[in-house]
Amino acid sequence: MLQQVDNLCVYRQNTMPPEIPTTGDKVSDSWLREVLLSSQEPFKSAEVLHLKKLDPQELDGVLSSVFKAQVSMRSGEVKKLFIKMLPSADDFNYFVRAMKLDVAEVEGYRTALPELARFAEKRNLGKDVLAIPKFIAGDYNLSEKNRGFYLILEDVSDVYAVKDFEQGLTAEETSAALRRLARFNAVAFCYGKANGISDFGKHYDFLNKFSSVFETDEGLHKHFDEVQAPMFLNSLKGVEDEKKLREVVESRLRRNICQRYFAVMKKESTKEFLVHGDLWANNVMFNNRGSDCLIVDWQFLSTGSVFLDFGLLAFLSMRDPKDSEANLGAFIDAYHSEFSRVCHKCGVNVPWNKEKFEKMVMTSGLFGTLYWCFLSIDLVEKYQSFAQRSHWVLRKCLQHCPEYLE
Repeated sequence: MLQQVDNLCVYRQNTMPPEIPTTGDKVSDSWLREVLLSSQEPFKSAEVLHLKKLDPQELDGVLSSVFKAQVSMRSGEVKKLFIKMLPSADDFNYFVRAMKLDVAEVEGYRTALPELARFAEKRNLGKDVLAIPKFIAGDYNLSEKNRGFYLILEDVSDVYAVKDFEQGLTAEETSAALRRLARFNAVAFCYGKANGISDFGKHYDFLNKFSSVFETDEGLHKHFDEVQAPMFLNSLKGVEDEKKLREVVESRLRRNICQRYFAVMKKESTKEFLVHGDLWANNVMFNNRGSDCLIVDWQFLSTGSVFLDFGLLAFLSMRDPKDSEANLGAFIDAYHSEFSRVCHKCGVNVPWNKEKFEKMVMTSGLFGTLYWCFLSIDLVEKYQSFAQRSHWVLRKCLQHCPEYLE
């Protein structure tokens, strides 16, 4: 079920490529059959048995419209597919378009992740070191009139599932996710060093432009000031230190948290790293035992801070922030030791010792997580514990990196 470097199902452009759907009603049995005919075997000869659009209520934080399908292979085996396209909700649709999330994810599955997988296999790190769902087909159209995309992956939901965010991950599950993240971050870092890549943004021009868009898009700034910030302030009602936290948000963060965050990022070496960029717990799927996991939803694949990736998992995954704090040392050990193992196997110097890594986690990682919490504060409408976790991150920023809030 996982992406294998010796059996990649990579989309091939034909002289007459399949139509790229702009709305959900364009996704039909006949459309899916046409797309599969344009892919490689074994899906090229598959027959469509069932196709269903998922109710948005079934999805947690997915910035897409989602379909699931069953197809019959020539061998008689039935395969399950997971299909994404532009979301129907206007807010999400604008977000995907502005950030070009569709381009980053399709090209990530089609180009970057397979290249990293081949590199990892050559370094004897294993075929499934990245552990991602198998890519079957995908494409996009950036014209304003016919803007759309589709991404088809093998559906792994019979074996892997997203954990209940409200319940939170266990310390063991969080550590497993951090080790999986470390492998991805380290493989990309070593791949860059082996190929003389000092700026992944130039090597892969399709990477998410999150930073540049948020720095310049006045519409997003206005939305943050008028919608996200008031929602965060509302979430503070009744907390013990409400007055103090409100003052920080109103006077220091509400109108310039974006500028503050990107000023921090410019001080950090980020261009030589590839990051997931949106690695909260709902973008990790675990097997039944919780011993193995997959990282999914690569729409924010970009250059950036590995400490943001780390922080979203380490600081926000467990229901009670006190548990996150109690296990932070173990989380740092899990990530840093796995990142170091991959680097040593590839003959590449580790970019930070453990002490430096921990310092960056408690500064850049914390502030990046706070920034993400502000952008994602609408999650409080679905998850009561998200507010508690976000408030804890704000308090820790005041404690460990107050200079970022001055």
